[in-house]
Amino acid sequence: ADQWMAYALLIAAERWDEPRYHGQALGLLAAIWDQEVGLVGPFRVMLPGPWARGQDPVTLNPSYFLPFAYRAFAAVDPGRPWAELVEGSYALLGALMANEALPPDWVWVDPNGGAARLAPEGAPVGAALHGFEAFRVAWTLAADARWYDEPRARKLLLSYARLGTVWRRDGRLAAVVTTDTLEPRSEAVSAGQYGALIAAFSVIRPNDVAALFARDVGPHAGIGGWGGPDDYY
Repeated sequence: ADQWMAYALLIAAERWDEPRYHGQALGLLAAIWDQEVGLVGPFRVMLPGPWARGQDPVTLNPSYFLPFAYRAFAAVDPGRPWAELVEGSYALLGALMANEALPPDWVWVDPNGGAARLAPEGAPVGAALHGFEAFRVAWTLAADARWYDEPRARKLLLSYARLGTVWRRDGRLAAVVTTDTLEPRSEAVSAGQYGALIAAFSVIRPNDVAALFARDVGPHAGIGGWGGPDDYY
């Protein structure tokens, strides 16, 4: 949320020529860097919160990595090495998404070795599945691919092409699936997941975008149009 607020303030400052928003964004960026950025092995990454500092293993949420935003932060806050967060994000996402796997909702990483995945005792049930957290990665990678022509984002998005194959075959996508075999682990479907996949498919499966929107998103658009009104996603 801190990252998104800073990013939104920067956009608002430019859109409405409002210096106060720019100053508020810089204040947030300073706090984010001081309290929520950490080193995991050789990689500088965004932690899920100050509470994750000093953990062994370190709790990380891949959907909190926003390379496109770090590029914008670097442009207005050059005194901090935001580009290192871009590199750290792609290093860990690349390890998690090797062999066209999907990223998990949560991951636990050796603080010294970097990308080694660990599942500590007491980890939440289903945390290692691709579900309501991880599907945001599709949108994030698509943004970096479309806005900054990032080749690493395009390569990682190929993992989501597999979901396109499942969607074409089955006519639906489970909201929660295994990261490797894409086996469904939920009976539910999610508007949030379909929305993220529209962005991803626009990069890697453009022929599926219109069909996905027409069948699974457009008819449900609007307030209260999809599921319960209190559905967070």
